[in-house]
Amino acid sequence: MEEWADVGGCGGKIGPDALCRILSAANRGPTDIAQFRDSETIALSEATGRLVTSVDLVYDLGLDGWDLGFVAVVHGLSDLYAALARPVSASLAVGLRRSSVDGPRAGEILSGARAALHEADVAFGGGHSVYAGTDFVSVAAVGSSESSLRFDQRCRKKYEILLSKPLGSGVLLAALKTGVLEPDVTELLRGHLRASNRLAADELCDVGARDEIAFVTDVSGFGLGISILSNVCSGWTAHIDCGHLPLIAGVKDTLHQGIVTVLGDQNLMVLQESSSCHVNDVSIEDLVLAADPQTSGGLLAAVGTGCAESLIKSGRWTWIGALRPASDLGTRLVLVN
Repeated sequence: MEEWADVGGCGGKIGPDALCRILSAANRGPTDIAQFRDSETIALSEATGRLVTSVDLVYDLGLDGWDLGFVAVVHGLSDLYAALARPVSASLAVGLRRSSVDGPRAGEILSGARAALHEADVAFGGGHSVYAGTDFVSVAAVGSSESSLRFDQRCRKKYEILLSKPLGSGVLLAALKTGVLEPDVTELLRGHLRASNRLAADELCDVGARDEIAFVTDVSGFGLGISILSNVCSGWTAHIDCGHLPLIAGVKDTLHQGIVTVLGDQNLMVLQESSSCHVNDVSIEDLVLAADPQTSGGLLAAVGTGCAESLIKSGRWTWIGALRPASDLGTRLVLVN
């Protein structure tokens, strides 16, 4: 399992091509799960109108046990914040090495998770534990939303695309696990991973009506590029300026050391081979960062221009591009520099 989860965090997830194949096979069964996607929030709107659920998993990060527990909860709750929902309770499934059970690490992991739940004002709903080849924490969260989670990309002529946290956690976690990450960058990474998307979601809810929002998601292990492709409807094109992408300090220096991630390579291949993605004069370095698998990634939102200006003034959000009606109906993402 450690070999498969070479990056740790969300970088150990199944690649996009393999996942599509698995889900396609599952959809041929007697139950229609065509709307099911990996790590996606599911709104049970027909039954309750307001219940939102999510499940996610974080492998050993290469940090201490307390950080693993804390970051796993922050990462798991992010799916609900991306649905503009308020988390209410969360259950945990914890996989532990025998050495973690025999030593203090298991207690540290649960202590970190408890601290994150307390900080988010989320009730602990119990859990399950197993022996495993590597430590991991899975979070199943339940929350509530005040209104429909369905956004309409047809109601405006243009939107601005914003990102609430910098990119680069996949590359930096890979460097950390190989022992080459500088101590000061490690501390920056630790702070990035611990940072919740709660305040960013609150700001989105405060800036205006939901018809100002074309989409909201969080940047996951599939990276920025695939996150955008998955949320842009036919007839629209996201134009991303790679020169404006916010990065965790030290990411580019780490890339220059030749640090790569397996899932990042898979994400990059999907972007390069997709007929829906066009790349114009973008360096391979910027492409790698657009494909970098994120753990505890930021919120990604396409909002009306007035809302975008308000969010940027808050200091939490960065403009990275625009969503416009497509001139070529087959193109949903254009990366430029």
